[in-house]
Amino acid sequence: MGPLSATASIITILQLTVKVGEGLSDAKDASTDRIQFTTDISNLSNLLVALLSRLGESSVDPWHANYRVALERLKDKISARHGIKKMTKTPLWMYIRDDAERILSRIELLKSLEQIALEMDHFKLSQAIESRVSTLQNDNKIMKVGVDAIQQDQVRQRHRLIMNWLSPDNFPAQHADLIARRQADTGLWFLDSSEFTEWVHGASQTLFCPGIPGAGKTMMAAITVDHLHNAVQTPDVGVAYLYCNYKRQADQTTSNLLAAILKQLVQDRPSIAEPLSNLYDRHQVRRTRLSLEETLSALQSVLANLSKVYVIVDALDECPERDGTRRRTDLCLMATSQHISDIVEEFKDMPWVEVRASNADVTRYVVGKIDRLAKCVERDGDLQELVQTKIVEAVDGM
Repeated sequence: MGPLSATASIITILQLTVKVGEGLSDAKDASTDRIQFTTDISNLSNLLVALLSRLGESSVDPWHANYRVALERLKDKISARHGIKKMTKTPLWMYIRDDAERILSRIELLKSLEQIALEMDHFKLSQAIESRVSTLQNDNKIMKVGVDAIQQDQVRQRHRLIMNWLSPDNFPAQHADLIARRQADTGLWFLDSSEFTEWVHGASQTLFCPGIPGAGKTMMAAITVDHLHNAVQTPDVGVAYLYCNYKRQADQTTSNLLAAILKQLVQDRPSIAEPLSNLYDRHQVRRTRLSLEETLSALQSVLANLSKVYVIVDALDECPERDGTRRRTDLCLMATSQHISDIVEEFKDMPWVEVRASNADVTRYVVGKIDRLAKCVERDGDLQELVQTKIVEAVDGM
């Protein structure tokens, strides 16, 4: 039954209940059963009116028709009773009681069914409300995730701007190029030395590594940085490094080199870079850079958030001596240098390891480059061994 026909059926039932009620009101007997019947069909009207409000979106089961037929029969019987004068001695209620009792049982069924239907609608409405609330909550969560993502992206962009402003040096790129040229397993003698082990894990804060020109000091510094990155660097243990170059002495001031160290320590740690944020805003207005005092202050603030920091300075002798660039700081410092007298004097009381091209490293390097030699060498094992021996002798630690 569609909504329109169901509505018409309920309206008809409402009209019938009014007529039946009016007919019974004329009855002279006032038995309890008759009064209860009148009350029940009257109360049913409220339920039917409530049912009308939900027919726009739902349909009504056909059992309304059975109830309507029963009411029509009862109405006709009451009307007929009023029209037969000879039966006036028989009370009206007694005349229709059997039909009324059957209708009462149907009223109870109808009331139960209608109440269930209405409660189901309330349940569906509750579900719809909960679903809508859940949808809104999900939408809010999605919106919050989107806003958070935008804010995080803005924070990352600002962090990159601060890093680029802090120092233009790109020592990590230089380091990556050096490691790419490293022959596998070279430098192990240095990493296994007691002096290096004590510097990494012990109480020694400084390790001086002098060597003759061409001894491989820069590569050894790169091997050290790579080892520290893989073996000891953690969120609270920092590693920073400088590859000095005599061609860039004008740029290798104390302030610039410390700024490069500071940049490396906070590059992947935005949470401890906060001291730089206000400095960046202040200098951006004037388009200036950090002073030495500001750099030192910011570096001290960052170091306070780290349990240990390793700093590797390669080619210290290629830094200018002006403004105290070569002075050591209170860090785990490793420095390579040529045998320059004033530098050697500075580190005379510190642990040191001579850097030189070890025979084992040179041999590994030659073996790794055999394929670049003439085919006659590749095919002759004895000749390969002879080449390795003579090159090691000729290198002599350089």
